[in-house]
Amino acid sequence: MKLLGLVNAQEDNIKKIFTKRLNIYIFAIICTFFWASVYPTICLGYDEFFANKNYLKNIILILV
Repeated sequence: MKLLGLVNAQEDNIKKIFTKRLNIYIFAIICTFFWASVYPTICLGYDEFFANKNYLKNIILILV
């Protein structure tokens, strides 16, 4: 029973964090930053591994 109380307390803490408006904005900005950084990172990976961007098998091999 003690474990169940601990889980409920953790869920309450998580709900408090994700229901505050400022925290939601901060998390959204962080996610947007990471999402926007994916494209340049993939392009750098293509250049680093000398992948032909027109050859689909190279692209899949790099992503896996």
